[in-house]
Amino acid sequence: MIIVKLQGGLGNQMFQYAAARAISNNIQVLFDTRFLTSNTKTTSSFTPRQLELSVFKNIKIQIADKLTIYLLEKSVLVSKYLKSLFFIDVKIISEAESGVFVNLNREQNATVYLDGYFQNENNFKVIRKQLLHDFKFPILTDAYKNMEDKIRSISNSVSIHARRGDYLKPEVNMYHGTLPLTYYQKAQKRIEERVSRPHYFIFSDDPDWCRSNLLFLTNDATIVSEANHTGWEDMYLMSLCQHHIIANSTYSWWGAWLNENPYKIVIAPDKWFANETLNKQTEIVPNSWIKL
Repeated sequence: MIIVKLQGGLGNQMFQYAAARAISNNIQVLFDTRFLTSNTKTTSSFTPRQLELSVFKNIKIQIADKLTIYLLEKSVLVSKYLKSLFFIDVKIISEAESGVFVNLNREQNATVYLDGYFQNENNFKVIRKQLLHDFKFPILTDAYKNMEDKIRSISNSVSIHARRGDYLKPEVNMYHGTLPLTYYQKAQKRIEERVSRPHYFIFSDDPDWCRSNLLFLTNDATIVSEANHTGWEDMYLMSLCQHHIIANSTYSWWGAWLNENPYKIVIAPDKWFANETLNKQTEIVPNSWIKL
C-alpha cells in the first residue's frame, strides 16, 4: 500500500503522485488529503488548494481512511507492531528528513507513506510512459479548442510562462522570488539561436503584466491566459508547444515535461528559489534542460 500526502497546487500534486506511482508496483495509490481540507484560509504566506488530481480521469482517486493514517503516524512503534501482527513493513518517508532527492526503492510487502514534494524526475522518469497515460487531460471546451488548433498548426511554437500571483506576496516572494525580465530576454535569445522564427504562446496568472512587459517578443506572440482561465487547460495547451521557456513553477515544469517532442528545447531558471541555500539543494531541473 502506498499513501501520499497531497499539498500545494496542481503541479506539486502531480510530483507527489508521480513519486508514489513509481514505487507502487501498479497497486492502488491512496491520497492523504487532510492538509488540503484543513488549510483553507488565505494568508500573507499561504494560498489554499483543493484536490486537483481529479481532473485526470485515468487516475483513480481513493482517499486514505482516518484509521490507516492514524496508525501510520505512529511511525516506528506502529511499524514494529503491524509487522509482528500482519508480517508487513511500514516505511514513513519524509523528504524534510531525507533530503530533496529520496531514493524511493519499494520493498516487497511494504506500506509506504510519502510526505514531501519530491520535485526530481529521477524519482519517476522510468515510468514516463505510464505517467503520460495517467496525466491525460480531458477534452477542451470550445472556448479553448481554437487555441489548441492554432498551437498544433505551428511547428515552431514556444510556450512562455510568467508566474506572479501569490509569488508577489512579500513572504512568499522571499521564498520563491519572481523572475526578472532579463531572464525572459536571455531565454528568447537562446531559443532564437536554435529555432527559426519561433511563435511564442504566453501563459501567466497575470496576463496584463505580460502585455505591458513582454513587448520585446514582437508580433510573433499570443497571450493565451486570461483571468477566467482554470489551471489544467493552460497546462495542457502549454504541453502542446514544441519548446518551452518555463518559470520557477512546478506548473510550467509539468507543461514542459509532458511535451512528447523528442527534440524539444526547455529553458529553465538557474535560480529556482530566492533562497540560495534552497537553490543549492534543489534538483528540480532535468539535466537535458537549459538553465539560464
